[in-house]
Amino acid sequence: MRTLLFVTIALLCAAFASNAAQTEPLPCVPAPLGHTQPWSHNSAVLSSYRADNPQPVFAGAFADPERNYRLHLWRDATGVFGELLSPVLDADSPTSRLYDATFVPKQNTLRFGARFPSRHISFEGELGRHQLRGIMTEAGRQARITLTKMPREDDDSLYVSRAQFDCAMVLFRRY
Repeated sequence: MRTLLFVTIALLCAAFASNAAQTEPLPCVPAPLGHTQPWSHNSAVLSSYRADNPQPVFAGAFADPERNYRLHLWRDATGVFGELLSPVLDADSPTSRLYDATFVPKQNTLRFGARFPSRHISFEGELGRHQLRGIMTEAGRQARITLTKMPREDDDSLYVSRAQFDCAMVLFRRY
């Protein structure tokens, strides 16, 4: 009887450990050099992330008419996060995740930093329903900018958690 109890407990522990291992996301590392299908690797890693409860909400994509900047912004239970593209190109725009992003709802103020290989940018401004206005600072030079909210696209809500977003920034080598 004792042996049967021990075996049952051992099997339950093994099943629990197996289920726990399945709920952990895959390691967030880029595909090795020479990988023939890195997009498959990235997809498998990103799809292994569980959804936050509640899930992040896409706050919007904002851009300027000169195609200098495009901002993608999400909010979750802990604040805001996102990415800045600059300049906006037809393909492979230089992209930085947002650093130290903060949004103060009572004043509608948004602040963040962005790091590109050869430059750092900071922004401070006011987020409205249809526009983001503020001061962009780069290399000590300030410029007043207005980014207008863009129409929603199908892939705007593609992140189910902040951790998944952070991993995507690693996998896609966003700075």
